[in-house]
Amino acid sequence: MSRQLLFTGTQQALKSIEEEKGDVVSNCASAASSSLLTMALLSQSPHNEKVPNELMQVCPIPAGPKDLILAYLGDDFDTQKDDKIEPFPIEVRKQLTFLGVNLYELKAKKAHHVAKLILSGEKEDVEEAVALVKNDASLLNYTVRVTATNGRTVEGRPLEIAAMAGDFNLKENLEEKDRGVVERLALAAELSKEETNRQLEVITSEEAKKANKARNKVILAAVKAFGEGIIKVRETSDERNSKKFQALCQPVIDQLEKALQADPKEVITLGYIFDIKISQDAAKWFKENIDRLGDWSSIQTKVFCINGLGKLQYHSSARDGQVIKAGIINFTYHGNIPARTLKNDDGSSDFDNSASRLGVDFYFEMYGGHHVIVPAHGLSRNTPWAWCDLFEELISSKNSSITKLTQHLDNPKRQSTCQIM
Repeated sequence: MSRQLLFTGTQQALKSIEEEKGDVVSNCASAASSSLLTMALLSQSPHNEKVPNELMQVCPIPAGPKDLILAYLGDDFDTQKDDKIEPFPIEVRKQLTFLGVNLYELKAKKAHHVAKLILSGEKEDVEEAVALVKNDASLLNYTVRVTATNGRTVEGRPLEIAAMAGDFNLKENLEEKDRGVVERLALAAELSKEETNRQLEVITSEEAKKANKARNKVILAAVKAFGEGIIKVRETSDERNSKKFQALCQPVIDQLEKALQADPKEVITLGYIFDIKISQDAAKWFKENIDRLGDWSSIQTKVFCINGLGKLQYHSSARDGQVIKAGIINFTYHGNIPARTLKNDDGSSDFDNSASRLGVDFYFEMYGGHHVIVPAHGLSRNTPWAWCDLFEELISSKNSSITKLTQHLDNPKRQSTCQIM
C-alpha cells in the first residue's frame, strides 16, 4: 500500500469524514500524531516513480504530523511554509483519495452548500456561508451548479454566484450583518483586489454584459407584449370590474408567466441571474404608455402592476426581493436597509412558494405591503414615474459598490488567489 497513511486512529478519522463533522485535516493530523510508527514508515519508504499520481512525488517529507497531512493532501494554504513545494495540478487533485474519500469531491460538496446558502439570502444562511469561507478560503475556487429560488440554474464559484445574484453593499458604512454577500466573502477569504476583479468578471466583462443584455431583452419583450395585450382587451371591452377584466386578460397573463419560467436547459454562467434592471425597464414602458392603459387609477393599470410588475418581483434574486418586500422607497428615499429575509411573520414566503399569490392577486407597493386587485383600490398618482426613479437608485447603489470593490478592496494580508485544497 505505497504512500498510504498507515496510522492508528484511522477508523475514527474515517467516521468523522463520513459524518462531515470537523475539519478533515485536523482530524487526520490528530490521528497521525498518535503514531510515531506512521512517520517512520513514511520517512523510510522509498519513492516509486512508476506509481501514477503517487502523493509524495513532488513534496519532501515535512517536519511534523500536521505538515505531513497537509502535504499529503496537496494543501496550498499559509500553513505550507516551504516556497519550493509546488501544488499538485488540478487534474491530479481531482483523483486524490484519502481513506477512501475523494478529497476534491468532498470540498466541492461543501462549496455547493455554500452557494445554496448564498442564493437563499436569509440572514442565518449568509452567516453560515461567510463562516465556512472564513474557515476555508479555498471553497471560493470550486465551480458548482445550483438552482436559485426562482428556478434558474447558475454555475460558478460561490463568490461569482453571489455577484450574479446581485448581492452587493446597498450603501456605504453598513454594519457587518447588512453588508453585501460579495463584500463579506471577499474579506472572509482575504482576497486580493486582482482576484476579486477576476471573480467579478462574471458580471463586469463585455461577454457577461452581452449575455445579460440578451436575457433581459427576451424578458422585456414578453412584458411589453403583455402590456400590449392588456391594451387590446381594453379596446374591445368596456368591463369596469377589476376582477372580471383581469379574467379577460388571462390569456396574456398566462403568456407572460410562461415567458418568465426558467428554461430547465439553460445554465447561467455570465450576467445576473435575474437582473433588477428588467423591472426598471418594465416600469419605464409603463410610464411611457400610461395613457394607453387608461390612467394611473384604471383597472388596466392595476392588472399591469399586479400581474406584470408582481411577477417580476416574484422572480427577483433574494436581496432584490428583500428590498422590494420591505418597500423599495424605504431604502431609496429613507435609507432603510431591509432585513435579510423573504419570510413573513408566520414563516411563509411570497417568493419561493409555488402557491404564492404574488403576481397573481397582489404585488408589493413602493412602501412595501400587498396591493390587491379589488375595485375600491387605485394606485398612487405618482406610481409609473416613481418606480423608474426607485429602481434607478437601487441599480446605481449597486454599481457604485461594484466599482469600489474592484478598485479598493485590497486586503494586505493576502495578495494571491485562494488555492484549491
